[in-house]
Amino acid sequence: MRSNLIGLALLMLVGSAQSQPVGEPVADDIPMLDPARFPALPADVRQDLERRGCRIPQNQEANPDAPNNVVSGRFRSARQKDWAVLCSRNRTSSLIVYWAGDAGGIFVGPGSPDVEWMQWAGPAEGWHYARYVATATPATIRRLGDAFGEPSGLPAPLDHDGIEEGDAAKASVIRYWHQGRWLELTGMD
Repeated sequence: MRSNLIGLALLMLVGSAQSQPVGEPVADDIPMLDPARFPALPADVRQDLERRGCRIPQNQEANPDAPNNVVSGRFRSARQKDWAVLCSRNRTSSLIVYWAGDAGGIFVGPGSPDVEWMQWAGPAEGWHYARYVATATPATIRRLGDAFGEPSGLPAPLDHDGIEEGDAAKASVIRYWHQGRWLELTGMD
């Protein structure tokens, strides 16, 4: 009986050690794509991203065969198609929004170190980059607002998309353009 308990304790200890992060995350390990890998991007947007020296960090929790962190939606109003891109330069990424796909009309969000967005995925996978951007439709924003107790705090009318930005393993925030500024709404938790 005692040897069974010792064996069980050793197995638990080994299993616990294997699930603990090994080493530190390294920004150079984050897969990056050039803007040219996103053929749907308007030419002016792609050229502006290239001029800025942007590379697009890839969320490794998403489909590894599908480029990500470039999305389109109606982020400013229901009447125009906009683009949102995570731009990484010098190991720091920022959200860039191109109003109506125009490189002259943009919003650049504050940057954060890429390494802060890395999560331990296990001994076989190692560290993964988990930051993502996605289009949040008005229906999604309403559903999340209802689920997390914000229905009265949502703008009215809720007539265009927002940008969901977050960590695939944790929570997200939805940025919604309203009356000339970004509102931060509760995303997935």
